[in-house]
Formats: sequence, C-alpha cells, structure tokens
Amino acid sequence: MSRPASPTVAVAALAVHELRLTARRAENVLVTVVIPAAVLVFFATVGVLPAIGGRPVDFLLPGSLALAVIASGLVSLGIATAYERSYGVLKRLGGSPLPRWGLVAAKLGAVLALELLQVALLLVVATVILGWRAPAGTSIALFAAALLLGTLAFAGMGLLLAGTLRAEA
Repeated sequence: MSRPASPTVAVAALAVHELRLTARRAENVLVTVVIPAAVLVFFATVGVLPAIGGRPVDFLLPGSLALAVIASGLVSLGIATAYERSYGVLKRLGGSPLPRWGLVAAKLGAVLALELLQVALLLVVATVILGWRAPAGTSIALFAAALLLGTLAFAGMGLLLAGTLRAEA
C-alpha cells in the first residue's frame, strides 16, 4: 500500500488542478484575463481621461493591475469556492490526507500563478500596444510586495464570502 504524498507535493498538485479548473470556466477567464486587459486598452485609447502630466496608460496600468488582483482573488476564488462548498466538494476534500491549511495554500498558490499570468499579459499589452515604459527608479520588490499583500487581502475576502454566503448569492 502506498503512502500519501507529502503536503508540499499535494498542495502543488491541487494548485495545478485549481488552475486547470479556472481555465475551463469561461466566465473566470473573462473576468480574470480579458476584462482587465480590455479596460486598460479601451480607456487608454478613447481619450476620456485628462492627461495630467503624463499619458493615460501611466495612470491606468496600476488600476488595471489592481483590477486583475481583485478579479482573481475576490471574484474568481470566492465564486469557485462557494460553488465547491455548495456541491460538497470541500467536505469531500476534508476526508483526504491533505490538511486544511494545504487546501487554502493550494488555492492561494493557484491565485498567485494566475496573477503572474495577468501581470505579464497587462505589462505586454501596455508595452507593445500602448507604448508604456517603466519609469526610472521603479522598484520590482515593492511591486511584488504590494501584489502579494493585495492577493492575501482579496483572497481572504473571497474565502470569507465563500464561507458565509450561498453560492447563488
């Protein structure tokens, strides 16, 4: 008889599974990938924003990145977890050898991986289509810390909503 996988291997496998499930849901792909990029391109090109000391893309890119974090952490994770709760998936996972913290870690890992894809896509769109360049003195470490803190905050709110509201709500 085989032994259960180590918690690290189990968390990584569940995170990959979560990413596959997210990619299968068309509404998740729309909310997490398409809408932030579309908002960035649309509002940067229509000229409705006042250009106060810069181009619209300089103002819109941070907001589009924040929208991507909110979409993946709060909306996508919250809705998917609420449906998993209502379908009894979370109860079944409770009977597996994976600890509860492992389930949360896998969900957060999947959200972080999705956000890395979103950030890369938004930066490519901003650079290639809109001609954006990172300002001098941009701190990648500060950006990564802000991304991580935003992810933890909005994923926590998404899991809170998933645990308290009905999936249909």
